[in-house]
Amino acid sequence: MVETNERQWVASAATECEGNARLDASSFTVASWNLQADRCKPGHDGSDRRGVETCLQQLLREKPHIIVLLEMQRCKRQLRQRDCRYCAAGRCREAHAEWADTVLRENGYDGDFHRARMAQTVGLYFREDSLSRAKVDGRMLFCHFDARFGEGGNSSKGSVLAPLRHRATGMVFLAVATHLSVPKLPDGALDTSKPLGELVQLRRKVEDVFVRNGGALPLIVAGDFNSVPSSGGEGYAPPHVYERLNEAYHPGRLGWGLQSAYASVLGQEPVFTAWGPDFLGCIDY
Repeated sequence: MVETNERQWVASAATECEGNARLDASSFTVASWNLQADRCKPGHDGSDRRGVETCLQQLLREKPHIIVLLEMQRCKRQLRQRDCRYCAAGRCREAHAEWADTVLRENGYDGDFHRARMAQTVGLYFREDSLSRAKVDGRMLFCHFDARFGEGGNSSKGSVLAPLRHRATGMVFLAVATHLSVPKLPDGALDTSKPLGELVQLRRKVEDVFVRNGGALPLIVAGDFNSVPSSGGEGYAPPHVYERLNEAYHPGRLGWGLQSAYASVLGQEPVFTAWGPDFLGCIDY
């Protein structure tokens, strides 16, 4: 049996203050979900996607305007050898990303996932009745973290970026889905240099979008940052990814000037968004 707990959906602070959980035409909602979380459970090897199906059912029931999906599984044989007969027939049980992409499109969502050679990829989707692609050519943008760009190292992580236009208001903004590396060395020692380097690469991609747009855009970033909130306690040695995202933005510096949606709505970060035998913490924002 697949155990997938129902999530509690939190209304925005604005609608709570009005005493009305209904969103008006100028509002939109964002949901982020790690599809492969249940692979950590005993007996899950990735070939059984019932948990993934349950995740999508819950998301489609809530119908958020933007959906960020993390660790969308792709068939490793097809990625490496290009000869999976089940993928060729469109029925590979390990190709969760392609299956989820089809389901979302059938339910009124546009978007895409990072189609580079990432076995656990990231996707960004948006409701076509509320949002549209803002670029004239309709392209979405992709960032694969690569040491050739001068920051960080090669990794299996990446990001999807989409300039979007809100149909009701005409507002144009940039939505980003990302997954950063775990800040650990092979021996288990804490090392934040890799995810911080990836964050610099993503920052450059975002700023390139701003330059091409002729100025900065409102920015929403969602995903797995593999960074816990700052403790500020003894032995804490910033900067970590969380601090970089919250630092004030200044051209030429590393701070992003962002606010955590959790902290803005709930007043604080959740106790945890990820858990395991040796970890409990908030790493998704």
